Amino acid sequence: MKFKKWYFIVGAVIVLTICVIMFYGIPSYRASQILSKKDAMARIMKKYPGEITHIQLEDHRYFITLEKGSSTYKIKMDAYNGNITSLIQTKQIVKEDDHTPNWTEEQVRKKISSISTGDIESLTHSMINHQLIYTAIVMEEDQRRTIQIDSKTGEILVNKLDKETIPNKRLSEQEAIKIALKQVQGEVDDVDFDTIDSMPYYFVQIETADNYEAEIQIHAITGEVKSVTWDD
Repeated sequence: MKFKKWYFIVGAVIVLTICVIMFYGIPSYRASQILSKKDAMARIMKKYPGEITHIQLEDHRYFITLEKGSSTYKIKMDAYNGNITSLIQTKQIVKEDDHTPNWTEEQVRKKISSISTGDIESLTHSMINHQLIYTAIVMEEDQRRTIQIDSKTGEILVNKLDKETIPNKRLSEQEAIKIALKQVQGEVDDVDFDTIDSMPYYFVQIETADNYEAEIQIHAITGEVKSVTWDD
């Protein structure tokens, strides 16, 4: 009976020892195998060269933020074996130097003048698809032209006429009188408006100081003097 009792006690001690080792010893052993931050960063840099801006150990995983080129990545790594369990691209970063054009506004204006004889109505620059682009609106007679130029290379990206024609603005009667008086000095007797072959004209009658009368025909859109007719 005594031997059986001792066998029972020894067996119980062995089982208890095994339980203690399993409960305390194994976590301690695993904890000693966790990668250091330095080793974790080295593994990341070997696979994904870039700049690590953040690293944190939590629940046996490293949470890492990596900037590579113009992108930012969120990485999760197993702290024991170094395996990557998750890699997500979160955003793209536009570097500050991307906002600095190589071509100056003066150079862009010269470029526009080389491809269009119109007047530059406006010239702006803005980011389009991560490129800094100059956009110019050019007036060509009664139409608008849109020109876009890459600020880095000077390449013409867009060069097109707007489909809609700008409606011609008719001169006012007073504007027609001013034009007529530059041709013939005197007093205005009458002003008529008429169309000839679908073209609009003003007819301004002026009496001079020496009692001569003149009729000045003026294009109502362009202001061009078409004729001066004298009447005794």
